[in-house]
Amino acid sequence: MTHPNCPTLALILAITSLDPFCIQNNSSKEPRTIQVENYLLAQQFDSALLILKAPDSLKRYRAILHRISQSNLASYAEYMAFIEAINKREYKNCRNLDNFILANIKTPDRSDEIDMDYVSIKWLQIRNLANELLVLDEASEQNEALNNYISQFNQNEPKTKKAKILASTHEIIIAEI
Repeated sequence: MTHPNCPTLALILAITSLDPFCIQNNSSKEPRTIQVENYLLAQQFDSALLILKAPDSLKRYRAILHRISQSNLASYAEYMAFIEAINKREYKNCRNLDNFILANIKTPDRSDEIDMDYVSIKWLQIRNLANELLVLDEASEQNEALNNYISQFNQNEPKTKKAKILASTHEIIIAEI
């Protein structure tokens, strides 16, 4: 028999099921929630507060994911944010990432200014092909396409020079092999 002042198990379950921070399996939690919990356990309260005070970052990223999932609505900057997030994962599938880039990231339409987000996306793709997947021929093919894109722009512009430096890193790696 339970004490009249003690809540019943059913009441506890009902209340905790409504609480978004209640105990749950880590695989179903937002990574941000797990990070906050870890900071709290380590008594790093300032770090936990920084994460908790920045709710817009997750909303912005979800909006990016939504635009990407709608095909052709995302900008190169948004694709770059997505690809960087995937690339930062400890365990990532570089082949899936390469296939995604090949299928979804088209060369920008001709404009007066080079698109550095596009260049950065292609540079990450080339780096993953060479360093992670060890397919130098595919990396070289993508690097050649990137160099063709870069060659369309004024070679004296600072952004174009930066793009050329990024593209040349692959050639340096190939020369060292």
